[in-house]
Amino acid sequence: EWTFTFNLHPAAGEPLGVQLRPAPHGLQIHSISEGGFIDRHNRAVIASVADAGGPVVWTVPTLEVGDVLLSVNSIDGHHGMTQALSSSDWDGCPLQVKVQRRLKHMFVWITEVDLLRTSPEDRWGCMLVAAKDGSDTLEVLSLSSEGILARWNAQNPRLAVSRQDRIVAVDGQLGSKKMLDKLRTAQCMAIKVHVVRGIRRAEASLGHGQQAEIEHGPFRRRREDQRLGLRMGEVLQSPLRGAVVDIDDRSGSDGSRAGDCIVVKEVLAGYLVHEWNQTVPAADQVLEGARVLAVNGVDDPRQFAAELRRRSVTLRLQPPLGFERCSRSLDEPAATAAG
Repeated sequence: EWTFTFNLHPAAGEPLGVQLRPAPHGLQIHSISEGGFIDRHNRAVIASVADAGGPVVWTVPTLEVGDVLLSVNSIDGHHGMTQALSSSDWDGCPLQVKVQRRLKHMFVWITEVDLLRTSPEDRWGCMLVAAKDGSDTLEVLSLSSEGILARWNAQNPRLAVSRQDRIVAVDGQLGSKKMLDKLRTAQCMAIKVHVVRGIRRAEASLGHGQQAEIEHGPFRRRREDQRLGLRMGEVLQSPLRGAVVDIDDRSGSDGSRAGDCIVVKEVLAGYLVHEWNQTVPAADQVLEGARVLAVNGVDDPRQFAAELRRRSVTLRLQPPLGFERCSRSLDEPAATAAG
């Protein structure tokens, strides 16, 4: 979860257009009225972030369904906050809201970061602190303009690590203390870091959308040994290249989660599928992270490998969640001065 504070500026006496219900530590947003002040505020914030090319992530100063208000103008408690929010005498003064946002109400963006240093004196180039939400993860507090991580960000802009991201594993080690100990080890020259961030659901659902299905192919091998150049696997298997996952999605007939589905992990340059991608519009390309629904009309993942070996292959895929907006929003790394 993430806790942050920002100001709202409703006109004096203007209804907020939000329905609240009591939560253990505050007031939870149950619904937002279309066209109301909060809805207009959210739209303006998202539009400004998108226009600037910035990330539409879990720290944008909006109010979302599922968010919990912890205080209003430094007033906490159900009764006090309700009074503060229903006041008809704001006189143009801002409402300062402290908000708790949980990752379970977002889509999850997750990537692997491979960092390599040439000497023990090289700095990773970030400041990390143990997250205060009980998740036993590390929060990226700041980034240096120099160091190993800065070089990774420059070379991998779509997978760049940003402030307020969470590190959930370092070389398979879980837990904030173990991860910090690993990073502080002088002998540690190469590490694989798993980074997650929340992606706003409404934004991640833009583009083709979760329900779209696209037929690709047929990919016809001109000779028996010609390779498709396509690697598939479960969405949370390595490599993870900025996958967007709906952790609450149970889409399988057996109740399996979206995280268990088969996706395109890699499209290798120089092979058949990559050559196809060079000749079709972006919307028709086979994308890394796309969910594999069927191969040659066969929808049983246990039979995908056999079908992929046939001379002619047709794929039915579901594009990655929000691939149009999320890929653009993650192109700009957030650089911040740090020690």
